[in-house]
Amino acid sequence: MVKWEPWDLHLNLLKMFLFYPELLLVKARQMGITWLCAGYADWYGLFREAARVLLISQGENEARDLLAKVKFIHLHLPPELRVDFKHPDSKELIDFVSHGSEIIALPSTAKAGRSSDASLVIRDELANHEYAEANFAAVGPTVDSGGQSIDLSTMDKTSPYYKHFYDRALKAYRG
Repeated sequence: MVKWEPWDLHLNLLKMFLFYPELLLVKARQMGITWLCAGYADWYGLFREAARVLLISQGENEARDLLAKVKFIHLHLPPELRVDFKHPDSKELIDFVSHGSEIIALPSTAKAGRSSDASLVIRDELANHEYAEANFAAVGPTVDSGGQSIDLSTMDKTSPYYKHFYDRALKAYRG
């Protein structure tokens, strides 16, 4: 275990997490961005009443791995900040006993996130999601209803949806 030492990049991203409802992060490997998102997911679920956080990754194992990062962070918080989980052994769910928030790990399927009243959706390694476009349609109402969406991935120019999504975001950013 290594104590977290934030880089300027991490601190800038945290500021963006707090102010932007939609983010698309193109990242390099080994930058700690996925861990940062896991920490943000824990903070979001911990300090919001009845929040529902969806962690969507390319497959079931990857989604579980992302949730495991969130659990690791939570279990290493100072004791006065930790909250018990209703189902501590679950590999797909963190459900905070005290205030009804939950963090759910989902594989990217055509229906992932559909009919969910999510407050925050994090899609990790989006370029590798077989059902990225269907996912977007399923979780789009999250942002429309005041929630937040964070999409992150290493660049994969062979993914037509991701390339289109990235190009559209870049165009919107540049105005």
